[in-house]
Amino acid sequence: TLSPLGRFMAQQQVIGAMSQQMMLSALLARPELGEAIRNTPLRRPIVIVGPPRTGTTYLHRLLACHPGTRHLPYFEALESVAPLGLEATRIGEPAHDARVGRTDQAMEFIHLLRPLFSKMHVMGSSVPFEDMQLSGHCFSSLLWDASIGDLPTYSAWYAARPQEAGYLCIRRFLQLIERQHAGADGGADGGARELWSWVLKTPQHALRLKEIHA
Repeated sequence: TLSPLGRFMAQQQVIGAMSQQMMLSALLARPELGEAIRNTPLRRPIVIVGPPRTGTTYLHRLLACHPGTRHLPYFEALESVAPLGLEATRIGEPAHDARVGRTDQAMEFIHLLRPLFSKMHVMGSSVPFEDMQLSGHCFSSLLWDASIGDLPTYSAWYAARPQEAGYLCIRRFLQLIERQHAGADGGADGGARELWSWVLKTPQHALRLKEIHA
């Protein structure tokens, strides 16, 4: 049973995920833009597979330092759809990208509730984060068990069904982010810009290798 604060936080998580999914769906529904997003190429990603507490976070953050890779900073994992009119060169700049400030405020609140959490897992608005948050936007994720609590009905549903639609949703979010960073002049194919190899990591990937390959 969740406390009143727990219910409020769970509600905010669900609303946040729904809003991101709805904004993505609205962009995909626009004929030219939707086609451009779907046609945005993604270089084959590096997918780290392993159970929790086995060092996958260290490996993920190490690979994220390579100039040829692309990772999700926490602010972009939480709010993948960039603000309307935000220039590609301004993404991630606190003075221009309001998502960064909102993430920092949320982290301050989390640290007040759980002051020792940062000793176990360093987090911040620009720190590389798992793509589990994207699968959470798609409601095809173990995120909900991990962040809210024991959800036996949802867990049984997730385990019993293939999650191709969820992984396609993750792909669409990554394509959208690629296009946002390419800017308005990047073109549907990313223009001449060199593509990043995404570094993806979350424990649930170990259960979904078939969907990842698809």
